[in-house]
Amino acid sequence: MKILITGGTGFIGRRLCRLLVDRNHSLTVLSRNPAAGAGIVG
Repeated sequence: MKILITGGTGFIGRRLCRLLVDRNHSLTVLSRNPAAGAGIVG
């Protein structure tokens, strides 16, 4: 499933992104700080 996450680099968003990537979902993450999202790639 394709999912858009806003706030994906925050405390809850980062954990949610990791869970969804582990479940083979395709994510698009919006964040104020793009550098913080570098670790979300799955």
